Order: sequence, then C-alpha cells, then structure tokens
Amino acid sequence: MSPRKVVILGGGMAALTTAWRLTNDPHWKDQFESITVHQMGWRLGGKCATGRGPAGRIEEHGIHLFGGGYYNTLAMMRDVCDEAYPGTPGEFAHRFERQYTSIDVQGRHKSVSVLAPGALALDDVSTLNSPHELFACAIAGLLAQLRTKQAPGQPLLEHFGLGGMVTLLGLPVAQSLVTGAWLDLLQALSEQIRARSDALPTTLALLEAIVGPDRTRNAAHFFSLVTALGLLPAEHAVSSAQPLGPWLGLLNFAYAIGKGYYEDFVQGQQTFSALDGDNYADWLHRHGAWDSTLELDITLAPIRILYQYRGGDASVAANRSMGAGAYLHWTLRTLAYVESPFWFFVEGSGDTVITPLYKVLVQRGVRFEFFHKVESLQLSADGRRVAQVTLRQQATTRSGQPYDPLEHGHWPAKPRRTELVEGDDIALLPADELESYWSTYRAGETFTLDQGRDFDELVLAISLGALPLICAELIAHDPAWRDMVAQVKTVETQSLQLWFDQSSDALGIQQHADRPIPIDDTGLGSGLATPYDGFSDFSSLIAFEHWPAASRPQALWYFSDVTTTDHETSPVGDPAYPQRRRNDAFANAKQFLARDIGRLLDSFSAGFDHQRLVSPPGSPPPASDDERLAQQVVRANFQPSDRYVQALAGSTRFRLEAGRSPRFAKLSLAGDWTYNGLNVGCVEAAVMSGLLAANDLLGRPHADAVVCYFGR
Repeated sequence: MSPRKVVILGGGMAALTTAWRLTNDPHWKDQFESITVHQMGWRLGGKCATGRGPAGRIEEHGIHLFGGGYYNTLAMMRDVCDEAYPGTPGEFAHRFERQYTSIDVQGRHKSVSVLAPGALALDDVSTLNSPHELFACAIAGLLAQLRTKQAPGQPLLEHFGLGGMVTLLGLPVAQSLVTGAWLDLLQALSEQIRARSDALPTTLALLEAIVGPDRTRNAAHFFSLVTALGLLPAEHAVSSAQPLGPWLGLLNFAYAIGKGYYEDFVQGQQTFSALDGDNYADWLHRHGAWDSTLELDITLAPIRILYQYRGGDASVAANRSMGAGAYLHWTLRTLAYVESPFWFFVEGSGDTVITPLYKVLVQRGVRFEFFHKVESLQLSADGRRVAQVTLRQQATTRSGQPYDPLEHGHWPAKPRRTELVEGDDIALLPADELESYWSTYRAGETFTLDQGRDFDELVLAISLGALPLICAELIAHDPAWRDMVAQVKTVETQSLQLWFDQSSDALGIQQHADRPIPIDDTGLGSGLATPYDGFSDFSSLIAFEHWPAASRPQALWYFSDVTTTDHETSPVGDPAYPQRRRNDAFANAKQFLARDIGRLLDSFSAGFDHQRLVSPPGSPPPASDDERLAQQVVRANFQPSDRYVQALAGSTRFRLEAGRSPRFAKLSLAGDWTYNGLNVGCVEAAVMSGLLAANDLLGRPHADAVVCYFGR
C-alpha cells in the first residue's frame, strides 16, 4: 500500500496527540506521505490555548492542570519534553510541578488538606491494565488521604470490640494487627486486596462494622468508636442524620465505593460504561453511602471539577448528574494518583503543554495550516464516506511560508500582525474574532479538500459543540450521529483572573483555615459558590509574565465555573449572543466580588476593594470600579468548540467510539466527546482518544499502549 495522506481537523489535545502517536516511529513516512493539521485562527490547544496579553499576562480559558490520574497524558508529556529539549535533562519535572494542597470553603471556614505523595510512579502506570489493579491502587491512595486527615491510630480495634469480629471474619492478617492501630490494619488489607481477590469482601465486612449503612445493627461498635474519638457527644443516638467527622465520612465513602465495585464488578461482571445509566448519587446511596457523605467535598469533587450539572445550573442540587461508571472511573484514578494529586504548569497551559508538543511535531515533519476554518464536511453521493471538506482561508502569510505562531517563544493573545497580508485589518478586530463562529470577517476565500486527492484519511478532532455546525450532512444521514449530538450534552463555562497588589497572605487566605496553607504549594479549591465555585492561587505565574518592577502584582487568582444557559447548542444565528454572554460573565464577576470572594480572601470580608486590582501597563486610568475590573480577564466560554462536554447519567451509550468510524469510510474520530474509555471532559480523555485514533490508523490493536482503557 502506498503512503497515505492524513488530514487532521482541529488543533486541540486530541488532534495533537493523534499526530504525535502517528509520528512516534522515525520511519513514519513509510506509512504516511503527509500529516497536516488544519486549525482555525492563530494558535493551538483548544480549551488549553493560551494568549500572552499586555505585560505578558498569561490569559487562559480557565483553570488548567493535570490530575495525578492523567496516566497517558503525563507519560506522553514526559516523552515530549525529553524530545523537545534534549539538552535540558529534567525539563518535564521543571515544567510540571507536583502540588498536594486542596482547599474546601464552607461558609468562611477553610478546610485544608495536604495530601500525601502517591506511591504510584509514572513508570508503573502500565501495570494498571484492569479495573482491579486500579481499584487496589485507589484504596491505597485513600488510606494515604485518611492519614493526612490525622485520623488517630488509637484507640485500638480491640478496645472497640472489633477484635473478635476480625477473627470471626477470618481476615487474612497477622493477629498482632488486631491489637494495633486500625489504620495499619486497613493498610495491610489494602495491600492484600491487590494480591488476593478474597480479601475485598472481608475488608468490606470490617468497614461495614464501622461505617456501613445499617448502623443500628453495629450500634455498639459504632457508638464506642465515635464517642472515643470525640466525634459525637455520648448522649447522641447513632443515626444517619448525625453530623460526621470528615475522615469518618471518608471511610463511609470508601465503603460505598468498595461495596459498589465488589457487587457490580467482581460479582456482577459489569463494566464502567454499563453503570452509566445510573446517576452517581443513586449508585453511591444504593451501596451504603450516607446522605451526609453525598455532600462531602471528596464526593462532590468530580461534579464540581467536571461541571456535571444539567443545563449548567449548579445552584440546584437536583441538577447534579454524572454516569456512575464515569464517576467511579474518575474517582479511582483521582485516588490512585501518580506521585502527586495535582500537576501544575510552571507557565500557562499553552506555554507548558502545547509549545513543546508543537515543536516536536514540526521537527518530525507534521505540517500546520493556521487560519483554516472548517465550514462543512460533505458526504459522497452514496453517503458512505466523507468526500470533501470545505474550509475558509482566514489569513495568509506575507512570505508564503507556513505561519510562525510563536512570539518570543509564547502564544500571543492576537495574531502576529507583521506576518500576515491582512495583518493591519485583523489588528482592528476584537482579539478573538478569528476564533469566533459569529465572525463577520470574510477576507479569505473558501476552498475544498477532496478525499483521494488531498487526503486519504481524515481525522475529525474538533470539539462536540461545533459538530452540529460543520457536520450537518453526517448528522442527517446517520441516526447514531443524531443521537450523539442530542444526548451527549455540552455547557458553557466562565472564568476570572485577578491580579492583586498584595500577597495572598496579606489578602487573608490563611484566615479561618483549619491548618496553615503551604506558601510553596499553589493549592486548588472549590466550594465557594455559583458563579465561581473553583479557585486556585496562581501567583507563581507572575514571575513568567513581564510586568514593570514598579507595578508588579503580588498575587494572581483564577476562578472558574459552569454557567447556566438556555441553549443546548450555540445560537450562531443570533448576532447579539456573544456580547450578551460577555455581559453575563461580567455581571457574574461583579456579583462574585461583592458577595463571595471575602469568604476566601478575608481582607475583603467587609467588601471588595477594587483598588487592590493591578491594571496592565499602558491601560487608561480606570474611572470606575467596573473599568478596573474590565482590565482584568473576565472570560465567557460560549464558542461552540469551547463548550464543555459533560458525562451526564445515561449519555455514555450515545458516544461514538474514538478511532475509525464504522459508519463513514476513511474517517476517524478523536476528542473527549468520543467513547475513549474515560468518557469525561478533560485532557486525559482527549489524549486517550487521540491514541486510539492513531492506533487504528497504524493498524495496531485499538487500545495498544493506552493505559486504563476499558471498553464498553
């Protein structure tokens, strides 16, 4: 077979990963004549795209980091950094900083968790080739978290009258552990879970004695436990309505996860995707989670982080929805983290992640065509293949050579004016005009790519929100495509970046915290309130910006959240919609500063002081608080390809498989909207989809070298 031409539509992580895997073999041109990435606008990264604004400000779509369960992504980026910077050993460790602190805000109280280093090394993730391996690592990770909660090793199990139960159950542990610290007992059991499948049910039996759903049956044991630990007054009855210490709730959470895993996976032989018809809360409750456990930070973390609210409305608890299988898979990965729970980017996501990927791909010979906006995919007359792709040329280079997107090694917030024939005209447009589906700028002409002439293989790696606009023929022709765009939902998000003239400590971050927040650990948090539930201190990024010394900010905070919208798809026919959504985001930011930020930064508890905000140099002096806020970054993510892909209960079965399409010849799919094994909206899911798509094109087994891919 002669070498094939591959065209990749889209420039996000799924597209870049596909190109990376296809070119990993130095002899890749034996299989492929060319690989070309077509990208709208002037930059790569999709939702991870970064722009450098005034003073070199790092301007993001929102809060971005890698979780410790991003096994495929972390492994890929280590290889990418080694190749992109061969003369700089340890570049991966420099670019991706391990972070351990999380903050949960409840009222004005801040619950601070400094999590333990993970026992799982990046070199070991390839051993996680079954749900059981993943589950065992997750239990070990949860126990490490329990220890960081300072759960006491004393009193002893024997003191609670549980020693006889351990013997009765025949738990496979040394007798000395019966009279030792109970966390040590659970640690020993977690190790045996991985080695012996029969250790799991006995471990669950022990947990049930402490935190099982039927606490009246084991009331004596439970009552003595919580009383001895000072968690409940002695006169209180043991009932599901009682408040619980956070670490005891963690045990109940672990019990529900473990019981659900045992009954559905070990006994029921289910898969993650088979559980996705159930909502996560119903599944947890059915397997023994208390009502109070469902409100714990660890329980809600996937819902908050992954924006799992129907209609984007996070203000109503009933809107929380996530397929139980996707929830369980995500949670197990979160607990079984590689080395650290969070991996922060030393600079912006574009600089840290996308730049080295781009450099490696260019060095390998991948061609990038910027300013190519996909307008439609057309089917052949028989409807069996994509025959043609129509694109619009948004801009052309003066030199006739490929566009160089980097400016001093960074992605600028606007196209590089001097490189483009249309540069002067584009400079007069809004910064995001060439990334907008509402754009009325029509300088360039449309052109087509034809199957058989311009490409042999087509990879569609544009995000789900844009597919109704560019894939109308495919959707009309195929019921599975119609079901996917109808049932796999997307929502809009919003973000806020604030630069302050005082340090985070001076702004009051340490106030009302139950333990000191490490100054060298960025911290990731949630629990504020709609419209900005998630937050993180990114003050370390200021060192990589280019502020004058006299006006250099001292703190930088990011906030993000989902936002309510009445539109399930982007109403591109409404020309007023973009400004309306920007106005909504600005109003939400004002409300947040007036009402909620004081719960996090205590110096604002009596009201927000806009004078603390640092405007970029060259900005006109703000005449009002609104003008000063407008000089920060207030972003509404309403563009179709920016819409966040959800994993609502019941939706997984409608996802189309990543890789070769069985419905249209020579078409492959990649993106976090596909069935990729993780099936949630995140970089890891996008990376997995790209690996799967590349495997199919290479003729390899579908899941070859894709860690923790579990099929339907």
